[in-house]
Amino acid sequence: MQLISHCLKRIYHNIFFLNTGLRCYYSNKSSSIDVSKSSLSKSKGKKKSKSLTMENKFLIIGIGNKDLELSNTRHNAGFICIDQICSNYNLTPKLHKSKLYYECSKKVKDKEYVFIKTNDYINNSGIIINKIIKDIETSKLSFPIKNMLILYDEIGIPLGKVKLVTKPSKSKKRNIGHNGLLNIYSELKTSNVNRLRIGIGPISLDKHNKKYVTEDLKIKDGYLIDYVLSNFDRNELTLLKNTINKRVIKGVNQLIKDEFKFVNAFQVINSK
Repeated sequence: MQLISHCLKRIYHNIFFLNTGLRCYYSNKSSSIDVSKSSLSKSKGKKKSKSLTMENKFLIIGIGNKDLELSNTRHNAGFICIDQICSNYNLTPKLHKSKLYYECSKKVKDKEYVFIKTNDYINNSGIIINKIIKDIETSKLSFPIKNMLILYDEIGIPLGKVKLVTKPSKSKKRNIGHNGLLNIYSELKTSNVNRLRIGIGPISLDKHNKKYVTEDLKIKDGYLIDYVLSNFDRNELTLLKNTINKRVIKGVNQLIKDEFKFVNAFQVINSK
């Protein structure tokens, strides 16, 4: 009897420790699973920051008004400029599937240069450009603003002149100037945007010297709006296109050659 009793105790003892061990094992396993689930949910909740930038894509964007009847107005000098640049490269801008802009591109080695015309009104330029940037960005790559050049009309510069600017604009602080640009600064939250200012300021032909001279800008109520929304006449359009050929296209060629470094392009575009 004693032997049987002793054997029963040993069996009970082993079963007890076996159950206890199993409970501990599964308890530890489940807690480790919970921790891993928790860490997974935390990692899912966190947004991955875009630490890398898209260094091989460059945007050259002309802004203007989309309506056909406004296509030859002074305010559409940016569009006219993009069309002429694309024509020089035998390219034709096509409407993007979003219908927000027209685009065509030129590849040089591992770099892509995209020529764009916004498809909206000029005062909404920033909204469209912001959407364009979001379209081309990926989950890992952000688009650097320094890889963008905006082409627009500038009434403060006489027709026949252009100026390349890469410094931040002062007009954002004063909240004055070109409404299309102000919208760009607002949407991109910076005025540190590369800009090509295309002169549309009034000029007249000096018949004695047979050359154009700058006229004083008559600032009257409604005059400014009427002026920028008026069509170029034939001579003015010829002068603008000659300027684009002589300065802008050569400058853009230099910019592409130098992989969007502006030093040499400054000399080509801003030379007197």
